[in-house]
Formats: sequence, structure tokens, C-alpha cells
Amino acid sequence: MKKILSITLLLAMCLGLLTGCKDATATVTDSKKVVFTIGKTTYTKGDLYTQMGKDDAANIIVTKALAYIADKEVDDSDKIRTDAEDRYNDYKKQIEDSGEDFEETIKTYGYDTPEDFMNYCIEVVKSEALIDKYVEANWDALLEEYAPLKARIISISASDDTAIAKKNAEAALEKIKNGESFEDVANEYSDTNSVSLAKETLYTRKSTLDYNVLQFLSTVNAPTLSEIITSQKGTTFYIVQVTNINSEQLKEEFIDSLEANDDFLDRAYNYYCRKYNFTVYDIDVYNYINTNYPSFLQEED
Repeated sequence: MKKILSITLLLAMCLGLLTGCKDATATVTDSKKVVFTIGKTTYTKGDLYTQMGKDDAANIIVTKALAYIADKEVDDSDKIRTDAEDRYNDYKKQIEDSGEDFEETIKTYGYDTPEDFMNYCIEVVKSEALIDKYVEANWDALLEEYAPLKARIISISASDDTAIAKKNAEAALEKIKNGESFEDVANEYSDTNSVSLAKETLYTRKSTLDYNVLQFLSTVNAPTLSEIITSQKGTTFYIVQVTNINSEQLKEEFIDSLEANDDFLDRAYNYYCRKYNFTVYDIDVYNYINTNYPSFLQEED
């Protein structure tokens, strides 16, 4: 949602009380009203409606839907304004650094004035604040579900000789227990493609790790060093050092990880769309959103 969007016309979208229709086609009022003329060719509201339906209607609709919901859920504040100004200045710098004129460029995206573009930035910031609000409202449940912690891992693949790999894992664990640097030991023993695991990293119960490693992490309630953990397939040996389980200390990084997770964002957006009965009546647009933004549509009973 951080990319610059061209919002030229709000397609017929309703935040009403009905469910999404599967066999309807929405219409636009005053469809024959002329909007602009090029040479001898005139373009009406109906023309724009049809064209937008062919182009990026779903992107425009979900953006405007989020803006609508954010206005209801997120209060205007000095922080919102400051964050929007930072976003505005960042976009402006990107455009000017590319050698383009800022005001002329934003016009190509549908913003007639810098003030229009600032309003867009406010919309974006408030839409993102929806996720922060969702996290805060569900914080305890999310901690229980994800159990965030920080850890570092040494991974030693059995490769062609399981016995040698296990012996190397035992030697690595002994060196760590004797006080040698975890990262130094990792550099000595870890698989080349997994040395990065030795860096302190935030993990949760949903992280992409070997099942047996995740099982170990799920039992941890204090910083600790594991014994050797054999992978589920028996082909890799792991040593895990848990360094931090303090949820308050990890809060900011944990929230950042949630906001970068598409599945979590889908869940949050779905919550708000259900709350406000987000509805699309045009069958073509409905199908497009269902394909590209399914979290915005209510599930059928």
C-alpha cells in the first residue's frame, strides 16, 4: 500500500449492509455526462467507469476502502500528520532524485496539487495505523499465538557422512559451552549457506524452521543453550542459543515482523472489512478483487 496510486475515479463501491453479489453489474450515475474532450472525441463518466474497470479498479477500490475505514477508526493526530509529512518528503525526494519535476510527476498520478498528494499521504499513514490498532487490541492473544523470541542457530548438514556431521556438532557445542563466541564457532562449523543463522534473529512459532527446532523454541521460557537438535529428517544437526524472550523488549521488532507478513495483514484487513461490511456489487470487479485482494471480501456464510 506504500506505492503511489493513481486514483482518478471511485468505482461503484458500497460500505453497506449487503453481501457481495455474484451476478450483478454496477452502474455509475450520470454515465453520459461529459468529463473531458480530446479533439473531436468526448469522454463521459461511463467511459471512465468502464476503462477503470479494465485497468486497476481493484487497487483503487481497496485503497479507498482502507481510507474510508481508517477515517472511522484512526483519530487525526500530530503523529499522523508528522508521519504523513515524512512520507510526502520521502516520495518527493525519490522523484526529484530521479531528475523529475515533483509537481509535474504527481499530476501524472492524478494529484493536481501538492496538497492533494499530501492528503493521499495522510490516507496511507492512517491506513497503516489500522494495523497498529489491530495489534494493540489483540496484543496478548498475538503473544500467545506467536511467542516471539530472539535466538541464533548453528546448522551442520550431515551431507555424505552423518557420523562426521554429528561429531562436528558435538565439538561445536563443547566450544560454545567453554565460552567461545557463538558466531566464531558458527563460522567454523556451520554450513556455508546457513552461516547467517548464527546472527541474533527474531523467531516465532510460525517461523520457517525445522519442525524439531520449532518444537524446542516452543518450550523455552528463559534464555538458554540447546543440546544438539537432530532435524526431523535426520540429515542436519542444530545448536540453538535463545538470547531474549522479553516481549516488551522485542515488541517493536515483533510488530514490524507482523506488518511485513502477508497472512497477518490479510487477517487484519479481513477483520476491518467485516466490521464495516465492505461490499462490491460489480461482478467483474468482485472477481478481480477476489483473486488479488481476497482478504477484503467477506467470507460467505
